[in-house]
Amino acid sequence: MLRPLNYNLNLIYRCPQCQTPYWFSKSEINKGLAFICCGSSHKLAGISDIRVRCYYDQDIDDKVISILRSYGYTLEQIKSIPIEANSTEDYVKQFLASQK
Repeated sequence: MLRPLNYNLNLIYRCPQCQTPYWFSKSEINKGLAFICCGSSHKLAGISDIRVRCYYDQDIDDKVISILRSYGYTLEQIKSIPIEANSTEDYVKQFLASQK
């Protein structure tokens, strides 16, 4: 299964008079651009940082879940850590290491 390498994100601003949406990239916004709509120039508020977090459905086998639940972890905690492992033992080791 392929996972994304990167992302392309645009921020949407709306004209305060007519509510028309305008799309801009972070680099365009941080150049101090403005857009003109309804006869007015609208300066864009700058963005210092954008963080995107992806969650994937994980195919975790029942043995992994059983082992980690015996350590007191909930199913939600187990599924919340993105881990790629080739064996039950590797998965459990990586999960426990991530909890330190």
